[in-house]
Amino acid sequence: METYKVVLGLKGSSQPIEYDAVGLYIKEAYTCVTFLKDGRQLIHKYPTADVFRIEEEYKYIPRRSVRVNDAR
Repeated sequence: METYKVVLGLKGSSQPIEYDAVGLYIKEAYTCVTFLKDGRQLIHKYPTADVFRIEEEYKYIPRRSVRVNDAR
């Protein structure tokens, strides 16, 4: 399973929390980070109201532009 870097800034914390995440999503009032630990998939949930910054790192995949006349 491919992972990507996620950094969460939380209110009341001087240091951000870093993950090698598998997924990041919001469910009801929680920001959820899915990650792997010891071969198991785990989820940490944080109240969304306490999260003031989220940084996600993705691979950049350049897109090839296609003109309307070229697409056949």
